[in-house]
Amino acid sequence: MRPKFARRHLLVTRQVPIGILDHHDLGVQRHSPGHRPMINRSDVTRAAFRCILVFSTACVVALSGSAAAAPSHRPVAPEARGSTLAWAYVSRTPVVPGTLVDGAPRALQDQSLNSSFVVSLTAGGRPVLGARITWRASDPSSHITAFAPTTDADGRARIWYFAGQAPVQRITATDRSTGRRISFTMRTATRIKPTVGRYVALYFSAPASVTSSGTNQAYTVTATPQTDPTRTFYQFITAWQQPDPSEVSFYGGIQNFDCDADDSTMSPRICDANRGRLRGHLAIFSAWNGRDDSGNIVAPVVSHLPDTTFCADFTGEGEGLKCTAALDWHIGREIVWKVEKLPGAAAPSQRVRSSVSLDGGGTYQEIATFDLPAPPDFRTISPFVENWGGDEAPTCLDVALRHLTINAMSFYDGSTWSRPASASAMGGIYSDDTTACENYSITATADGLSIKSGGQGTWLDLRPVLAQSGFEFPLRSGFADLDQVRYQWQDVDISTMG
Repeated sequence: MRPKFARRHLLVTRQVPIGILDHHDLGVQRHSPGHRPMINRSDVTRAAFRCILVFSTACVVALSGSAAAAPSHRPVAPEARGSTLAWAYVSRTPVVPGTLVDGAPRALQDQSLNSSFVVSLTAGGRPVLGARITWRASDPSSHITAFAPTTDADGRARIWYFAGQAPVQRITATDRSTGRRISFTMRTATRIKPTVGRYVALYFSAPASVTSSGTNQAYTVTATPQTDPTRTFYQFITAWQQPDPSEVSFYGGIQNFDCDADDSTMSPRICDANRGRLRGHLAIFSAWNGRDDSGNIVAPVVSHLPDTTFCADFTGEGEGLKCTAALDWHIGREIVWKVEKLPGAAAPSQRVRSSVSLDGGGTYQEIATFDLPAPPDFRTISPFVENWGGDEAPTCLDVALRHLTINAMSFYDGSTWSRPASASAMGGIYSDDTTACENYSITATADGLSIKSGGQGTWLDLRPVLAQSGFEFPLRSGFADLDQVRYQWQDVDISTMG
């Protein structure tokens, strides 16, 4: 299992109050008294760091090297004569295919929007408001997202540019009212770190009736795998321990295991040659070790195990017990996963049964029943998609597409089944030096929530990330902090889920 330190870290840091952002200061993050700015000074240029210290409104100029004069704040109409179109911000960093072009990825720039390119349209030294600016990229494998179709009150228009595969890429901005255009050329980095892509995680919050102390609780997740590259992990369930929410309680989901790998901890039935196309397809249920009141490690205990399941200890990102079973899951067919709290375990342990259905919940196959060392908290449940233990690809755009649709989710509070109260999502990375691939997406469809990671033609929509309305991210139009630049937390529309 690959480490997910970023996910565990975010579960804690997302609850910390964020700094106050001044949207009038380009490139500046201001913080409440007593909060340390989230800036890695060694990774910020001298000019950018000077801007951060003095809260200068000229940060965009300093970061880009552009010397365009700041326009007056009395805008003129788009049809004004003698207008000038110029770059207000460009990134001069060599581009990496499948990533967001950002000249200052470890800082907040351009009003916390971290734009890739910004143009300024002026006439007689005054900003031109409402002029239509169009953008064109030379590389068809790249992607452009425009912040707005016209210039703002400062005469500026901006885009986010996601780099394609071409060694030389050109972006062109055109003022449609005059036909004037400017271009900027980028080159691909000569050294690109191989990557497995991002894992993409959803976090479902239970309704208020599901309490932390409830014992007769359950939940189901219904999902449809849409692709199955080798080493795919579609995780349906993640729960965390009580009272420490930073410690995982258990995982569960389906995988397409690489049967060429030598792994004695997996059920030997999984790679039986007679399974044909389904060879390597499996179900997995893993429980983490916990600690007692004295700090001693307490391992999960198998309470019941069908003869189709094989269990073994695991180590890596954590330690515990992993149980696997061959499962004939198919692309395009729904799978229902159910987790139930059961009576019978001695306190403080909690008995939990995990089972899966391939016929819409008509019949269930038990994977395993554990006595967990600490009660799991059913108030937050997280499915995710990842390239589990996969080979690294040359670039983000070479990572195979992994696509899962979450069709439905339901929580049981002991008497009633209910839909989730809300959901959020993020694009996870395994360490701070991992390539931050942006060819992933979380999209509400008629069938539920579509989660994609990898492949070509799949791109993050940054607009939901920049318009948060939850408790942690007050209504805003910009990245909240550097963690959000990196992990791109966003609220998720669950109205299409069953």
